[in-house]
Amino acid sequence: MRKKWFIGIMVSVVVLLLAGAAFMGLRLLNGKSIALADIVGSISGNFKNGKGSPIQITFDPAPELPKSSQDLVGEVTGLQDNSVFVAVKNKTDAQTAPPVEVVLTRDTKIYRDATLDNLPPPTQSRRMQQVVDLVDRSQLAETDILEIWGQKRGERLNAEVIVIHGPEVLHK
Repeated sequence: MRKKWFIGIMVSVVVLLLAGAAFMGLRLLNGKSIALADIVGSISGNFKNGKGSPIQITFDPAPELPKSSQDLVGEVTGLQDNSVFVAVKNKTDAQTAPPVEVVLTRDTKIYRDATLDNLPPPTQSRRMQQVVDLVDRSQLAETDILEIWGQKRGERLNAEVIVIHGPEVLHK
């Protein structure tokens, strides 16, 4: 009798753990979709200050970046010579489209978003300026989130400006 009771509890615990893992997995997938969409234009985020009270921070785009909307936003899935392969998350469901080949030229400007570097924890609502640092292509890595401006040439996108966001933007 005690053995059946123990097995019943263990099965319940395993089911609860699996349900929690599925919930977190779906939440991360939805978070990725939302975070990618929120990169466009001014970014607002809801945060909590040290006292647990909600505050809002709005980030204005860096002046070095084009004023137009990005041509592509997605996650790096591969790097090969002068090409970066970027997977674009479909905003309407959890499906990912086939990767887009982004071609880097000698004129491509690559920036790393440094806005959150050394940023103290927010204590009150405010507006902040996005900060970007000019970097070289060696800074590109798989799982980075990229904002890309460029010219479409057939199935490829010739990049003019790229902004690198680390994977932490997925965990807004």
